[in-house]
Parts: sequence; structure tokens; C-alpha cells
Amino acid sequence: MFELFVLWLYQRRAFAALIDETINALTRESPPSARVEASQMALHWNLVRLHLFAASIDLPALQDVAMDVLQDLYLRCDWDVSARFVRYLYDRDAEHAFRLRKWAVAMMAWTLAANGHDEEDGIPQSFQQLFDSYPDLCDDYAAHLSKMAGSRANVAIKNPQLRLHANKLRSEERHFGFRQCSFHSHRSAVGEV
Repeated sequence: MFELFVLWLYQRRAFAALIDETINALTRESPPSARVEASQMALHWNLVRLHLFAASIDLPALQDVAMDVLQDLYLRCDWDVSARFVRYLYDRDAEHAFRLRKWAVAMMAWTLAANGHDEEDGIPQSFQQLFDSYPDLCDDYAAHLSKMAGSRANVAIKNPQLRLHANKLRSEERHFGFRQCSFHSHRSAVGEV
């Protein structure tokens, strides 16, 4: 994680591109070998820890780039969020993990809806155990579903891994992804209004 932090300190403008090259190298092999899978997971956890570290030392720009790269990694590796990942986030300080939690909840909702799990089918046991263990997760999940219903978005097709630029919000593409800054810090210090 600290290697990524140092890379960001010295290569801020190139950071996302450098990590993107790493992701490309890690997703070239199909199916991935055990070594490549281990490298993918190491990058995943280092990005998560980098985001949490950035939150703890108040570096919103680093949080945002770590979030973007994490979304790209999940998209390229075709991953769903795991119960372990969600548990990890809900065991961390809520203030520091806020953006990651928001994204993980959106990913859970998308995964459950896309895989045909609704209230009649029930929720897979691993996620049900999370809901039972973390009341904040239940609240966050209900709030997300309410927000999606309020915007008439189909949770099964609105992929939290896809980031759309603000100028595309009026197009049909908005039904398939989230605004680019949906999981960012939304601070003017990082160029957000």
C-alpha cells in the first residue's frame, strides 16, 4: 500500500495510467493462473487500504483515484463484491470507509439483482449473514434501493463499475452506469463542484 502511496506522491498525473497498465498486465491471461489471481487480489487489497489511508489523512484526491482504479479492477476482472470485502469495510471506521461502503452496497445490489435474487427468492446466505451482523449495512442497502427506485433506475443493469461523465447524464447511457463522481469525495479541493 505504501508503495502505491509513494507512486502517487511522485507520479500524481500518471498514477491512474500506471495502475491501468498493471491491471492490463494482470488481466491479459485468461483464465488467470494462481499467481496472477494472487497479484490481482494483492492489488485489490492495497487499493482498498490506500483509499482508507487517504481518508484517514484527508487526501480526497487520492481517495478518488484509488476508487476509480478499484472500479476498473473489478470491471476488468469481472468480479462481484465478496462478503469478506463488505465485512472488512463495515469493520472499519464509518467515516473513512464511507465511499467504499457506498460503492460496495451499490455493487451488492447490482450483483443480487443481476443474478435474479429478489425478495421472493431470498438473499444468498453469505449476504444475509452480513445484513444480520451489520445494521448499518441494512440501512445503507435500503437507502440505496430507495434512491434507485426514486430515480427509476433498474438496479440489475445500473453497473457501479461504470463511470459516466456528467455530460452524459441525459443520454440513455445513464441507465447503465453511475456518474463519474458518484463514489468520490465531492470536495471542491479535488475539482468537484
